[in-house]
Amino acid sequence: KAMRSAAAERYRMGQVPELDTLRALAREGDARVREIGARRGLALALDHLSRLVMAPVAAESLESPGEPPAVPQDAEGERGELSAAREGAAAAGTEARIAALRLMPSLNSRLALTQYRPASGGTFEPRWMVALSADFPLFDGARRLNEWRAARSRAIEAKATAQVLERDLAVGLGAARVEAAVASERRDAANAARAAAEEALRLASLRYRAGLLPLTDLLATDAEASAARAVAVEASAAVTLAYYRLLHAQGDLR
Repeated sequence: KAMRSAAAERYRMGQVPELDTLRALAREGDARVREIGARRGLALALDHLSRLVMAPVAAESLESPGEPPAVPQDAEGERGELSAAREGAAAAGTEARIAALRLMPSLNSRLALTQYRPASGGTFEPRWMVALSADFPLFDGARRLNEWRAARSRAIEAKATAQVLERDLAVGLGAARVEAAVASERRDAANAARAAAEEALRLASLRYRAGLLPLTDLLATDAEASAARAVAVEASAAVTLAYYRLLHAQGDLR
């Protein structure tokens, strides 16, 4: 806004052409659009955070995160979905083995001990019987065979699912580590650009006080420094997000 006002005033005095004024107006419109987007993003982030903590959160209560600690290279935990997939595969394998055992004949033994007394009278005498029965799956063999095949297919599918999930999680862990490293480098580059923009603004202020630089150029340099500060803040936030994504990928996020 200040740049547009300065450009308009210089245009009235005939110091700059109309094109510079139009450029200043376009820059103001672009800055206004970015401001509206930033306000919308802040409102959505506050609403999402309030829903997570189940309490209203004000923007004034937020603090900038500090430097995240170093992430251990070796994962200490394991993702819950991977543990569940492995246990499900083990359970499916057990069911397949049980279904296979049902195809085999089963042997059952029976021991009976009774006291026998004739109808004509007399004393009781003990009698015992040992029986051994064999159960052959002849008539229901097709049903048991189909059950075994279905159980074996489920076991194979569960094992393959666990392997695919393990591979995907390993790929995600590698991507999270790369993202964390790149985010740190991007933050260092953004901080260097911010320092350069701040130095340029300082030099531009000195030249403006000495009468060697017009006000519009000073304001343009100030706007570039503000944009560099915004980029540095976004890069710092990306480092924090990458840190927690890496913890989640390693299974260490609690």
